Amino acid sequence: MAKSKFIELLDSFISVYIPISRGLSNNTVNSYKTTFTLFIIFLYEKKGMPADKITFEKTRCRHGFQLSTMVGIRTQMLGFY
Repeated sequence: MAKSKFIELLDSFISVYIPISRGLSNNTVNSYKTTFTLFIIFLYEKKGMPADKITFEKTRCRHGFQLSTMVGIRTQMLGFY
């Protein structure tokens, strides 16, 4: 099974960028690995998308939800929003 471009870049991100370029700890690298592994399992189990079919376009949210809309209550109360 050929790796998708998404998986190739993710592998490079986890094995080169995070530990070498950013100098982050093994615990942080393992945390990223676990998080992305869970994400890939979610895509397969809930969306029926095998790892070799994952693309950047397919992983984008399609319901108009943006992270900028996620403002915490403390931020709202302090008037930063």
